[in-house]
Amino acid sequence: MSLSHLAPPLSATVNAAEWAERLVILHRQLYASEEVDFDEVMTHVYAPPKGWWLADHCLVHDGTDWHLYYVTGPFEYADEWIANLRAKRYAECRKTPYEMGDAHAAGPALNQLECRGLIMQEPQAEFGTLLQGTSNIARFEDHWVNVYTTRGPEGEALALARSRDLHEWEYEPANPIWRPPDYARSGGSCKNAHIVRPPADGRYLIYYCVSLNDGTCAVGLLSTQDFAGFADHGPVFKTSKQMRGTAGTESPTVVCRNGMWHLFVAFGPGYWHAVSPRPDDFLGRAGLDMEDFWSASGAVRGSYFFGRFHCMELFEHAGQWWMTSTRKEYQRYLNRRAGILKYRGSAADEASLLPGLFLARVEWEGDRPIPVRVEPERIP
Repeated sequence: MSLSHLAPPLSATVNAAEWAERLVILHRQLYASEEVDFDEVMTHVYAPPKGWWLADHCLVHDGTDWHLYYVTGPFEYADEWIANLRAKRYAECRKTPYEMGDAHAAGPALNQLECRGLIMQEPQAEFGTLLQGTSNIARFEDHWVNVYTTRGPEGEALALARSRDLHEWEYEPANPIWRPPDYARSGGSCKNAHIVRPPADGRYLIYYCVSLNDGTCAVGLLSTQDFAGFADHGPVFKTSKQMRGTAGTESPTVVCRNGMWHLFVAFGPGYWHAVSPRPDDFLGRAGLDMEDFWSASGAVRGSYFFGRFHCMELFEHAGQWWMTSTRKEYQRYLNRRAGILKYRGSAADEASLLPGLFLARVEWEGDRPIPVRVEPERIP
């Protein structure tokens, strides 16, 4: 699909006057504050089995237990697998057990999770021979749906699996459900889905990372009512590639709170945060005339650096907001401070994924999220 044939715009969930007022307040808050330090706010809650790593993940609560799904594999094969991938020796990648797919851990609390093994280990077809993982799971009708990333000789795509019990998964026969559209770079990113159910809307929104033909990297948006047909809303956020930290956009997480849409996306040294009155525009293409708005208020619309987090998820549970992260971007920051080179894509860099999952509570000051350390007895 081309950019000239995108789905119609989605409706705003905040009116123009309220949006303008809230944006000014948020911009002033950001001018008087800095991002938090990882070690000051994050608490370790889950370690993968010894020698295995944890990166992109999602969390599901079934009413009784938590379920954690995370891309993983044995760390000892990191350098071999990465070398084969860069040399496009895909058959050798498949034989090298590094990106094994997604592990499943479950338990009554986030600091009481136990690994239950791997899901979706065998590729459905050639498009999944290099990876089937980075699950993102939501409830749909009488079962669970999982939109995950596949990687094969032709590049990345999004695929779908279904489950009734969160343990056994069945591949959608029509997979992959989404390949990079015409405006995306061939062979570039098409990964890291994040499913959102908007308030008072029958559609599901699927945000994902995509590389564009103009050389930028972006967060794209799909919508669906039935997980059979998908409408393309195009890029909702984009940026240039970064030379420190994560090169392109990765692992978006999106929430709607009090009518305001919040996008958190990783690129460069960590996560960035952008807000919008509607779910399909974090670029400022619609709504306020930003030049007039700036002249009148001094406030601007854009994104700001949220913190040195990696593979972050932000979610609400039992009336409280939470966020998870790995330590990777913070460790990269410490390495830079010490003048230590652990180059991107090396085993030395990937080793920062071995500790596993960290958690913080999130307090809100208006529309500004503030991570704070959680007391052990309050971990959900």
